[in-house]
Amino acid sequence: MSSHFSTFGSQQDGRDVVYQLSHWVTPAVLTVTALVVSLATFRVLSSRKNHTPASRASFPRGKLSDFTITARNGDVTKVSDLPDGWWTSETNFDDEKRSILVKMPIAVAHASMFQTPGSYRVVLHPAGFPLFLVLGKDRVLRCFHNVCRHRAYPVVSTKQVGCTPVLSCRYHGWSYDLKGRLVKAPKFDGLKGFHPEQNSLFEVYVRTDGHGFIHVDLSLEPRSDAHIDTTTPKRFVESWDVEGAFNWKFAESTDAFSLPSISPQNVGLVKNLSQGHEKPSIMSDIFTLRAPSSYLLITIFPSEAAKCKVTYTVVAKSSESATSSAIRLKSDVAQCISRLEELHAKVGASNTTAPSAHDVVFLEMLHSHLRMEREIGRKSWPVLLGSKENSTRFNAAETLCRDLEVDATRKKGKGSLDGINW
Repeated sequence: MSSHFSTFGSQQDGRDVVYQLSHWVTPAVLTVTALVVSLATFRVLSSRKNHTPASRASFPRGKLSDFTITARNGDVTKVSDLPDGWWTSETNFDDEKRSILVKMPIAVAHASMFQTPGSYRVVLHPAGFPLFLVLGKDRVLRCFHNVCRHRAYPVVSTKQVGCTPVLSCRYHGWSYDLKGRLVKAPKFDGLKGFHPEQNSLFEVYVRTDGHGFIHVDLSLEPRSDAHIDTTTPKRFVESWDVEGAFNWKFAESTDAFSLPSISPQNVGLVKNLSQGHEKPSIMSDIFTLRAPSSYLLITIFPSEAAKCKVTYTVVAKSSESATSSAIRLKSDVAQCISRLEELHAKVGASNTTAPSAHDVVFLEMLHSHLRMEREIGRKSWPVLLGSKENSTRFNAAETLCRDLEVDATRKKGKGSLDGINW
Protein backbone atom coordinates (compact mmCIF):
# COMPACT_ATOMS: atom_id res chain seq x y z
CA MET A 1 0.00 0.00 0.00
CA SER A 2 1.51 3.30 -1.02
CA SER A 3 1.42 6.66 0.65
CA HIS A 4 2.24 9.98 -0.95
CA PHE A 5 4.59 12.80 -0.18
CA SER A 6 2.44 15.34 -2.05
CA THR A 7 0.67 17.80 0.18
CA PHE A 8 -1.52 20.83 -0.41
CA GLY A 9 -1.03 23.47 2.25
CA SER A 10 2.42 22.55 3.54
CA GLN A 11 4.55 25.45 2.31
CA GLN A 12 7.80 26.95 3.70
CA ASP A 13 11.31 25.74 4.14
CA GLY A 14 10.37 23.75 7.22
CA ARG A 15 13.07 23.02 9.72
CA ASP A 16 11.05 21.67 12.59
CA VAL A 17 8.06 19.41 12.99
CA VAL A 18 5.47 21.11 15.11
CA TYR A 19 2.40 20.68 12.96
CA GLN A 20 0.70 18.95 15.88
CA LEU A 21 0.04 22.41 17.32
CA SER A 22 -2.85 22.72 14.87
CA HIS A 23 -4.64 20.09 16.94
CA TRP A 24 -5.38 22.69 19.59
CA VAL A 25 -6.29 25.53 17.22
CA THR A 26 -10.02 26.05 16.65
CA PRO A 27 -11.60 27.55 13.53
CA ALA A 28 -12.65 30.59 15.55
CA VAL A 29 -9.04 31.66 16.02
CA LEU A 30 -7.63 30.54 12.69
CA THR A 31 -6.78 33.98 11.37
CA VAL A 32 -4.64 34.52 8.32
CA THR A 33 -1.59 34.53 10.61
CA ALA A 34 -2.59 31.20 12.11
CA LEU A 35 -3.06 29.80 8.64
CA VAL A 36 0.45 30.83 7.70
CA VAL A 37 1.76 29.16 10.87
CA SER A 38 -0.10 25.93 10.15
CA LEU A 39 1.24 25.88 6.60
CA ALA A 40 4.75 26.50 7.79
CA THR A 41 4.69 23.90 10.52
CA PHE A 42 3.04 21.10 8.58
CA ARG A 43 6.03 20.07 6.48
CA VAL A 44 7.99 17.19 7.87
CA LEU A 45 11.50 16.52 6.69
CA SER A 46 11.09 14.19 3.73
CA SER A 47 14.65 12.91 3.76
CA ARG A 48 15.61 10.33 6.35
CA LYS A 49 18.82 8.57 7.31
CA ASN A 50 18.81 4.82 7.58
CA HIS A 51 18.83 3.61 11.13
CA THR A 52 18.13 0.54 13.19
CA PRO A 53 15.92 1.47 16.15
CA ALA A 54 17.41 0.43 19.45
CA SER A 55 14.12 -1.23 20.32
CA ARG A 56 14.81 -3.94 17.72
CA ALA A 57 18.18 -4.81 19.19
CA SER A 58 19.18 -6.06 22.59
CA PHE A 59 18.27 -3.23 24.90
CA PRO A 60 19.76 -3.15 28.42
CA ARG A 61 17.59 -1.82 31.18
CA GLY A 62 18.41 -0.81 34.72
CA LYS A 63 16.34 -0.96 37.88
CA LEU A 64 14.84 1.77 40.00
CA SER A 65 17.33 0.86 42.70
CA ASP A 66 20.12 1.97 40.33
CA PHE A 67 19.06 5.57 40.85
CA THR A 68 20.96 6.19 44.05
CA ILE A 69 22.08 9.57 45.31
CA THR A 70 25.78 9.32 46.13
CA ALA A 71 26.10 12.67 47.88
CA ARG A 72 26.25 12.78 51.65
CA ASN A 73 26.59 15.70 53.99
CA GLY A 74 30.16 16.92 53.90
CA ASP A 75 31.26 14.46 51.20
CA VAL A 76 32.96 15.48 47.96
CA THR A 77 31.14 13.63 45.22
CA LYS A 78 31.65 13.02 41.53
CA VAL A 79 29.29 14.95 39.28
CA SER A 80 27.03 12.69 37.24
CA ASP A 81 27.95 11.82 33.65
CA LEU A 82 24.40 12.75 32.70
CA PRO A 83 23.91 16.24 31.24
CA ASP A 84 22.23 19.00 33.22
CA GLY A 85 18.47 18.81 32.97
CA TRP A 86 18.46 15.12 32.03
CA TRP A 87 15.30 14.66 34.08
CA THR A 88 13.75 18.13 34.05
CA SER A 89 14.75 20.14 30.98
CA GLU A 90 12.06 20.84 28.37
CA THR A 91 14.79 21.55 25.81
CA ASN A 92 16.28 18.15 26.47
CA PHE A 93 12.82 16.56 26.20
CA ASP A 94 12.32 18.17 22.78
CA ASP A 95 15.66 16.73 21.66
CA GLU A 96 14.65 13.29 22.97
CA LYS A 97 11.51 13.38 20.85
CA ARG A 98 13.57 13.71 17.68
CA SER A 99 16.44 11.42 18.63
CA ILE A 100 14.73 8.63 20.58
CA LEU A 101 10.95 8.64 20.85
CA VAL A 102 10.15 9.15 17.17
CA LYS A 103 12.18 6.05 16.24
CA MET A 104 10.53 3.67 18.69
CA PRO A 105 7.47 1.45 18.15
CA ILE A 106 4.78 1.74 20.78
CA ALA A 107 1.72 -0.32 21.79
CA VAL A 108 -1.30 1.99 21.83
CA ALA A 109 -4.52 -0.05 21.85
CA HIS A 110 -6.12 -3.49 21.51
CA ALA A 111 -7.92 -5.02 18.54
CA SER A 112 -11.07 -5.45 20.63
CA MET A 113 -11.49 -1.67 20.56
CA PHE A 114 -12.19 -1.85 16.79
CA GLN A 115 -15.17 -4.09 16.02
CA THR A 116 -17.12 -2.09 13.43
CA PRO A 117 -15.87 -0.58 10.14
CA GLY A 118 -15.32 3.11 10.78
CA SER A 119 -14.32 2.59 14.42
CA TYR A 120 -11.53 5.04 15.19
CA ARG A 121 -9.36 6.16 18.08
CA VAL A 122 -7.11 9.23 18.33
CA VAL A 123 -3.62 8.73 19.76
CA LEU A 124 -0.94 11.30 20.55
CA HIS A 125 2.40 9.67 19.85
CA PRO A 126 5.05 10.21 22.57
CA ALA A 127 7.11 12.14 20.02
CA GLY A 128 4.26 14.63 19.73
CA PHE A 129 2.63 13.46 16.50
CA PRO A 130 -1.19 13.34 16.52
CA LEU A 131 -2.31 10.04 14.98
CA PHE A 132 -5.53 8.10 14.65
CA LEU A 133 -6.38 4.44 14.07
CA VAL A 134 -9.41 3.49 11.97
CA LEU A 135 -10.89 0.16 10.91
CA GLY A 136 -11.70 -0.19 7.21
CA LYS A 137 -14.53 -2.09 5.58
CA ASP A 138 -11.93 -4.66 4.58
CA ARG A 139 -11.31 -5.30 8.31
CA VAL A 140 -7.82 -3.80 8.03
CA LEU A 141 -6.85 -1.41 10.79
CA ARG A 142 -4.85 1.56 9.53
CA CYS A 143 -3.03 4.39 11.22
CA PHE A 144 -2.72 7.93 9.85
CA HIS A 145 -1.29 11.26 10.87
CA ASN A 146 -4.25 13.28 12.12
CA VAL A 147 -3.56 16.16 9.75
CA CYS A 148 -5.61 17.17 6.70
CA ARG A 149 -3.61 17.42 3.48
CA HIS A 150 -5.11 20.83 2.71
CA ARG A 151 -4.52 23.17 5.65
CA ALA A 152 -3.00 20.95 8.34
CA TYR A 153 -6.19 20.98 10.41
CA PRO A 154 -7.00 17.78 12.36
CA VAL A 155 -9.11 15.35 10.35
CA VAL A 156 -10.58 13.96 13.58
CA SER A 157 -11.15 16.99 15.80
CA THR A 158 -14.21 16.29 17.95
CA LYS A 159 -14.55 12.92 19.65
CA GLN A 160 -11.32 11.09 20.46
CA VAL A 161 -13.10 7.74 20.07
CA GLY A 162 -16.02 6.99 17.77
CA CYS A 163 -17.27 5.48 14.53
CA THR A 164 -17.74 7.18 11.15
CA PRO A 165 -18.16 6.04 7.52
CA VAL A 166 -16.16 9.00 6.15
CA LEU A 167 -13.28 11.02 7.62
CA SER A 168 -14.05 14.70 7.10
CA CYS A 169 -12.00 17.73 8.01
CA ARG A 170 -14.33 20.32 9.51
CA TYR A 171 -12.26 23.27 8.32
CA HIS A 172 -12.69 23.17 4.54
CA GLY A 173 -14.57 19.93 4.03
CA TRP A 174 -11.85 17.73 2.58
CA SER A 175 -13.03 14.15 3.07
CA TYR A 176 -11.28 10.81 3.04
CA ASP A 177 -12.47 7.22 2.95
CA LEU A 178 -11.49 4.66 5.57
CA LYS A 179 -8.36 3.81 3.58
CA GLY A 180 -7.20 7.41 3.81
CA ARG A 181 -7.90 8.24 0.15
CA LEU A 182 -9.15 11.73 -0.70
CA VAL A 183 -12.73 11.49 -1.97
CA LYS A 184 -13.89 15.11 -1.72
CA ALA A 185 -12.00 18.40 -2.06
CA PRO A 186 -14.35 21.41 -2.40
CA LYS A 187 -13.17 23.91 -5.05
CA PHE A 188 -10.38 21.55 -6.07
CA ASP A 189 -12.54 18.90 -7.77
CA GLY A 190 -11.88 18.94 -11.50
CA LEU A 191 -9.15 21.56 -11.16
CA LYS A 192 -6.42 21.10 -13.77
CA GLY A 193 -3.22 19.80 -12.20
CA PHE A 194 -4.90 18.62 -9.02
CA HIS A 195 -4.71 14.86 -8.45
CA PRO A 196 -6.80 13.50 -5.54
CA GLU A 197 -4.93 10.19 -5.64
CA GLN A 198 -1.75 12.05 -4.70
CA ASN A 199 -3.33 13.60 -1.63
CA SER A 200 -4.18 10.64 0.56
CA LEU A 201 -3.62 10.95 4.29
CA PHE A 202 -0.11 10.21 5.49
CA GLU A 203 -0.11 6.63 6.69
CA VAL A 204 1.89 5.12 9.57
CA TYR A 205 3.07 1.53 9.97
CA VAL A 206 0.79 -0.49 12.27
CA ARG A 207 0.63 -4.14 13.29
CA THR A 208 -1.05 -6.45 15.77
CA ASP A 209 0.83 -8.88 18.00
CA GLY A 210 -0.19 -12.35 19.18
CA HIS A 211 -2.19 -10.87 22.07
CA GLY A 212 -4.15 -8.52 19.81
CA PHE A 213 -2.35 -5.36 20.91
CA ILE A 214 -1.83 -2.63 18.31
CA HIS A 215 1.68 -1.30 17.71
CA VAL A 216 2.57 1.77 15.62
CA ASP A 217 6.01 2.67 14.29
CA LEU A 218 6.80 5.99 12.64
CA SER A 219 10.18 4.79 11.40
CA LEU A 220 8.98 1.98 9.10
CA GLU A 221 7.57 2.04 5.58
CA PRO A 222 3.91 3.00 6.07
CA ARG A 223 1.50 0.10 5.68
CA SER A 224 -0.84 -2.02 7.76
CA ASP A 225 -0.09 -5.48 9.11
CA ALA A 226 -3.16 -5.32 11.30
CA HIS A 227 -6.12 -7.38 10.10
CA ILE A 228 -8.90 -7.56 12.67
CA ASP A 229 -10.30 -11.11 12.82
CA THR A 230 -13.95 -10.87 13.82
CA THR A 231 -14.28 -14.65 14.08
CA THR A 232 -12.23 -14.76 17.28
CA PRO A 233 -14.11 -14.55 20.59
CA LYS A 234 -14.82 -10.99 21.65
CA ARG A 235 -12.64 -9.51 24.37
CA PHE A 236 -13.76 -6.91 26.88
CA VAL A 237 -11.62 -3.90 27.68
CA GLU A 238 -11.28 -1.67 30.71
CA SER A 239 -9.00 1.32 30.21
CA TRP A 240 -8.06 4.27 32.39
CA ASP A 241 -5.41 6.99 32.57
CA VAL A 242 -3.29 8.19 35.47
CA GLU A 243 -1.22 11.39 35.41
CA GLY A 244 2.21 11.29 36.99
CA ALA A 245 4.87 13.92 37.74
CA PHE A 246 7.95 11.99 36.65
CA ASN A 247 10.33 11.76 33.72
CA TRP A 248 9.53 9.06 31.17
CA LYS A 249 13.01 7.48 31.45
CA PHE A 250 12.25 6.24 34.96
CA ALA A 251 9.47 4.12 33.44
CA GLU A 252 12.07 2.23 31.38
CA SER A 253 13.41 0.46 34.46
CA THR A 254 12.64 -3.24 34.52
CA ASP A 255 10.83 -2.89 37.84
CA ALA A 256 9.11 0.44 37.16
CA PHE A 257 5.71 -1.27 37.22
CA SER A 258 6.16 -3.85 39.94
CA LEU A 259 2.53 -3.54 40.94
CA PRO A 260 1.90 -5.62 44.08
CA SER A 261 -0.91 -7.63 42.47
CA ILE A 262 1.19 -8.67 39.47
CA SER A 263 4.70 -8.63 40.90
CA PRO A 264 6.62 -11.91 40.35
CA GLN A 265 7.57 -12.09 44.02
CA ASN A 266 3.88 -12.46 44.88
CA VAL A 267 3.36 -15.47 42.64
CA GLY A 268 2.55 -17.70 45.62
CA LEU A 269 -0.17 -15.41 46.89
CA VAL A 270 -3.82 -15.98 46.11
CA LYS A 271 -4.26 -12.38 44.99
CA ASN A 272 -1.52 -12.58 42.35
CA LEU A 273 -2.83 -11.80 38.86
CA SER A 274 0.22 -12.23 36.65
CA GLN A 275 1.80 -15.12 34.75
CA GLY A 276 4.23 -13.24 32.52
CA HIS A 277 5.72 -9.88 31.61
CA GLU A 278 6.88 -8.57 28.23
CA LYS A 279 8.34 -5.23 27.25
CA PRO A 280 8.02 -5.10 23.44
CA SER A 281 9.48 -1.58 23.23
CA ILE A 282 10.12 1.48 25.30
CA MET A 283 6.96 3.04 26.73
CA SER A 284 5.07 -0.29 26.73
CA ASP A 285 4.68 -3.15 29.22
CA ILE A 286 2.41 -6.18 28.64
CA PHE A 287 1.47 -8.53 31.47
CA THR A 288 -0.24 -11.86 30.87
CA LEU A 289 -2.75 -12.20 33.69
CA ARG A 290 -3.66 -15.47 35.36
CA ALA A 291 -7.28 -15.30 34.20
CA PRO A 292 -7.62 -17.08 30.81
CA SER A 293 -6.84 -14.88 27.78
CA SER A 294 -6.47 -11.80 29.97
CA TYR A 295 -3.79 -9.14 29.65
CA LEU A 296 -2.71 -5.78 31.02
CA LEU A 297 -1.08 -3.18 28.77
CA ILE A 298 0.72 -0.23 30.34
CA THR A 299 1.75 2.58 27.99
CA ILE A 300 3.62 5.78 28.83
CA PHE A 301 2.72 9.01 27.02
CA PRO A 302 5.09 11.79 28.15
CA SER A 303 3.75 15.31 27.66
CA GLU A 304 6.51 17.26 29.39
CA ALA A 305 9.96 16.56 30.78
CA ALA A 306 8.46 15.89 34.21
CA LYS A 307 4.94 14.83 33.32
CA CYS A 308 3.52 11.60 31.89
CA LYS A 309 0.13 10.11 31.23
CA VAL A 310 0.10 6.39 31.98
CA THR A 311 -2.62 4.43 30.19
CA TYR A 312 -3.68 1.08 31.65
CA THR A 313 -5.69 -1.31 29.47
CA VAL A 314 -7.08 -4.59 30.84
CA VAL A 315 -8.31 -7.12 28.27
CA ALA A 316 -10.37 -10.11 29.42
CA LYS A 317 -12.88 -12.72 28.17
CA SER A 318 -15.77 -11.15 30.08
CA SER A 319 -16.71 -7.67 31.16
CA GLU A 320 -16.91 -8.88 34.77
CA SER A 321 -13.37 -10.21 34.65
CA ALA A 322 -12.02 -7.03 33.04
CA THR A 323 -13.78 -4.84 35.60
CA SER A 324 -12.72 -6.89 38.62
CA SER A 325 -9.09 -6.99 37.44
CA ALA A 326 -9.13 -3.24 36.91
CA ILE A 327 -10.54 -2.61 40.37
CA ARG A 328 -7.88 -4.77 41.99
CA LEU A 329 -5.11 -3.05 40.05
CA LYS A 330 -6.09 0.60 40.52
CA SER A 331 -4.86 0.86 44.11
CA ASP A 332 -1.58 -0.76 43.06
CA VAL A 333 -1.30 1.72 40.20
CA ALA A 334 -1.59 4.65 42.58
CA GLN A 335 1.28 3.24 44.67
CA CYS A 336 3.43 2.69 41.61
CA ILE A 337 2.92 6.23 40.27
CA SER A 338 3.61 7.66 43.72
CA ARG A 339 6.89 5.76 43.89
CA LEU A 340 7.97 7.06 40.48
CA GLU A 341 7.06 10.62 41.48
CA GLU A 342 9.05 10.39 44.71
CA LEU A 343 12.08 9.03 42.87
CA HIS A 344 11.83 11.75 40.23
CA ALA A 345 11.66 14.47 42.88
CA LYS A 346 14.73 13.07 44.63
CA VAL A 347 16.88 12.30 41.58
CA GLY A 348 15.81 15.37 39.62
CA ALA A 349 17.13 17.64 42.36
CA SER A 350 20.55 15.93 42.39
CA ASN A 351 23.49 16.26 40.03
CA THR A 352 25.31 13.22 41.40
CA THR A 353 23.11 10.41 40.15
CA ALA A 354 24.84 7.68 38.19
CA PRO A 355 23.21 6.79 34.84
CA SER A 356 21.34 3.50 34.58
CA ALA A 357 21.97 0.96 31.83
CA HIS A 358 19.23 2.35 29.62
CA ASP A 359 20.22 5.96 30.31
CA VAL A 360 23.63 5.18 28.80
CA VAL A 361 21.91 3.95 25.61
CA PHE A 362 19.53 6.92 25.48
CA LEU A 363 22.40 9.35 26.02
CA GLU A 364 24.34 7.87 23.10
CA MET A 365 21.27 8.03 20.87
CA LEU A 366 20.76 11.67 21.84
CA HIS A 367 24.40 12.65 21.27
CA SER A 368 24.54 10.80 17.93
CA HIS A 369 21.42 12.56 16.65
CA LEU A 370 22.54 16.00 17.82
CA ARG A 371 25.90 15.49 16.09
CA MET A 372 24.07 14.70 12.87
CA GLU A 373 21.93 17.83 13.25
CA ARG A 374 25.02 19.97 13.73
CA GLU A 375 26.49 18.50 10.55
CA ILE A 376 23.44 19.29 8.43
CA GLY A 377 22.78 22.62 10.15
CA ARG A 378 19.18 22.05 11.17
CA LYS A 379 16.86 19.92 13.28
CA SER A 380 15.93 16.57 11.80
CA TRP A 381 12.88 14.39 12.42
CA PRO A 382 13.61 10.88 11.08
CA VAL A 383 9.98 10.19 10.18
CA LEU A 384 8.99 8.43 7.00
CA LEU A 385 6.05 10.10 5.27
CA GLY A 386 5.14 8.02 2.25
CA SER A 387 7.62 6.05 0.18
CA LYS A 388 10.89 7.52 -1.08
CA GLU A 389 9.84 7.56 -4.74
CA ASN A 390 7.19 10.18 -4.00
CA SER A 391 9.64 13.04 -3.33
CA THR A 392 9.16 14.36 -6.88
CA ARG A 393 5.41 14.45 -6.40
CA PHE A 394 5.93 16.22 -3.08
CA ASN A 395 7.85 19.07 -4.72
CA ALA A 396 5.42 19.29 -7.66
CA ALA A 397 2.47 19.50 -5.28
CA GLU A 398 4.06 22.32 -3.32
CA THR A 399 4.67 24.32 -6.50
CA LEU A 400 1.10 23.78 -7.71
CA CYS A 401 -0.36 24.76 -4.35
CA ARG A 402 1.57 28.04 -4.34
CA ASP A 403 0.38 28.79 -7.88
CA LEU A 404 -3.24 28.07 -6.94
CA GLU A 405 -3.09 30.36 -3.92
CA VAL A 406 -1.54 33.21 -5.88
CA ASP A 407 -4.12 32.82 -8.65
CA ALA A 408 -7.01 32.70 -6.18
CA THR A 409 -5.79 35.83 -4.40
CA ARG A 410 -5.39 37.69 -7.71
CA LYS A 411 -8.95 36.86 -8.77
CA LYS A 412 -10.40 38.19 -5.52
CA GLY A 413 -8.87 41.62 -6.07
CA LYS A 414 -5.76 43.51 -5.19
CA GLY A 415 -4.63 43.17 -1.61
CA SER A 416 -7.44 40.74 -0.73
CA LEU A 417 -6.69 37.69 1.34
CA ASP A 418 -10.15 36.19 0.85
CA GLY A 419 -8.88 34.20 -2.09
CA ILE A 420 -7.03 31.73 0.13
CA ASN A 421 -9.90 31.17 2.55
CA TRP A 422 -11.04 27.96 0.97
